[in-house]
Amino acid sequence: MMKKIFELADTVSDTSNISELAAKKWLNEIITGAASKKYYEQVCKVFTMPAGHKDLVVPYKMNWLASWDVTSDEGGTQGEGYTVPYTTKDNLSGVTITPTPESVGIAISYHAIRTNSANLIADAKEDLQEWVASYTDDAVSADIVAAADASVSVKGMQTIYGGDAYSEGTLDAGDVLTTDLITDAKTRLKSKYCYYYDSSTWTKGIEKYPWVSEPSKPFVLFIAPEQEGDLEKDSQFTNASEYGSNDIVLNGEIGKYHGVKILSTTQTPAGTFNSLAGRRCHMVKSQVCAASVYGEKPRLHVFDYPRELEKDMVMEIAHGSDTIHDDAIVEIRVLDE
Repeated sequence: MMKKIFELADTVSDTSNISELAAKKWLNEIITGAASKKYYEQVCKVFTMPAGHKDLVVPYKMNWLASWDVTSDEGGTQGEGYTVPYTTKDNLSGVTITPTPESVGIAISYHAIRTNSANLIADAKEDLQEWVASYTDDAVSADIVAAADASVSVKGMQTIYGGDAYSEGTLDAGDVLTTDLITDAKTRLKSKYCYYYDSSTWTKGIEKYPWVSEPSKPFVLFIAPEQEGDLEKDSQFTNASEYGSNDIVLNGEIGKYHGVKILSTTQTPAGTFNSLAGRRCHMVKSQVCAASVYGEKPRLHVFDYPRELEKDMVMEIAHGSDTIHDDAIVEIRVLDE
């Protein structure tokens, strides 16, 4: 009778073929489980680098061409022999991302495997699954937090605050996430201009893309369970968070409010504002706000190490990420209560 993978896991063997087979099967289980726990990477443009490359340049369009060199046809000037005026295309740039290697390992002694009723190998797989899930998400979340802020001369991330606050220091108890803030953030993404606070004054800055939510590139808002609780108590949200039959539901998605997908995850960055606990929630235009690049997809090595009388599991990965369009991000700083 052919043994199941868990039964193989409970049997100590120094046969390399079994370890190689187990590694492939276990990796598939780990990756499948990890995929269901990823949140931030869902809004990224994901790339896998070919072998032999160190960096990946992610191209992006900085803006539409500001003006075109055009000659009017008044008086029939565009007749035979007319020379078309050409416009210099100077609106492309690129973000260079360099994946960095990372690895983690778990060693389980033969004695522990023999004498424990708990399936230690299965438990180790769950630990690696959690690590794989959080590794890229933590990186992408940190990149979004570090996006360049909008200013009079910078086309960057716009920041709004709960209640009537205009800075972290002016947030007061009760300045929690509301449906009005969701609408305000959506407006900021769709606007043709970046806005920022100049002291306490909401000020128009540089021009940016007027982003539009699309089925394949929707607006997505990341919140934490505390903000989820606030929204669930708001009838405006519960009455409007409805889905059509063709909606693709993302990991962690709790609803869709006026075209914005709402994702709840504990990985939403926490903060302390005016000595009070809060969150840095982010609304983004997915697939254009950030990129996630793999130099090496997750790879699992499973092998016996008789010298230490143990079975080892090593996970390796090479990954990098960065924001692409900082103006495709709006940060909402609110308190947890």
